[in-house]
Amino acid sequence: MAERLAALGPHVALVARRGPEVEALARRMTAAHGIESRALALDLAHADADAEGTDLFNLGDVLRRLGRIAEARRLIAQSLILFEPLGDVYNIGNCHEFLGRVETDADDIPAAIAHYREALRRFAQVRSPDAEVVRAALRELGVEP
Repeated sequence: MAERLAALGPHVALVARRGPEVEALARRMTAAHGIESRALALDLAHADADAEGTDLFNLGDVLRRLGRIAEARRLIAQSLILFEPLGDVYNIGNCHEFLGRVETDADDIPAAIAHYREALRRFAQVRSPDAEVVRAALRELGVEP
């Protein structure tokens, strides 16, 4: 897969389970934002939920950075749904951190704080250094972690 991504050159590569959806997203991103993007559709039906969850929250974060808040929220929430039954505490924390970013960008500060606090709780369980990033985000919102 690394070779396929490298062959795309200086483009945004979008990876998703359903090829037509990611191809449509790539076209919309190019048209709306002037970003040269290409879709890389993979058959993730045989991949594990962990890999799919990671792809969803990473793609959600890309959409958040592009201002596509509703789409970002939906993808990251789907990622959280995949990680919860696995009991993947670290990635559940990641999802809450990313949802905190989404809600901050959406100016829903109470929701952002709630997600950041849940991320902190999860990161504390696994002693993740990512907790520092979340603490900094809370401080930026004027909240003591």
